Amino acid sequence: MAGYKSAVAAGISPVEFWNMTPYLTGKAIKTILDETVTRNWTLAAMMRMKKLPKLDELLNRGTRKPDLSARLKSALLGFKGKGGVSSPNR
Repeated sequence: MAGYKSAVAAGISPVEFWNMTPYLTGKAIKTILDETVTRNWTLAAMMRMKKLPKLDELLNRGTRKPDLSARLKSALLGFKGKGGVSSPNR
C-alpha cells in the first residue's frame, strides 16, 4: 500500500499504477520527482536573474533542428565514405 500512496503522491494515476510493474513504478516515481526538483530549481534560478534569456533559447527550438540535420548529414557522409553505400553508377 505504501507504493501505491507514493505513486499517487508523485502524480501517477491509480489506473497507470495498477498496469505497471513495481520496477517501472519506482522508475516513474524517481523520474517525476527529479523533473519536479529540476523545474523548481530552474524557476528559483531564473527569479534571481537580472536579464532573462530568450524563450527560444530555453526551449531549444533554435538549436535542435539544425543540430539534428547536421548530425544526420555527417552520419550519412561518414557512412557513405566507409563504403557502406554504393553509387548507383557502379
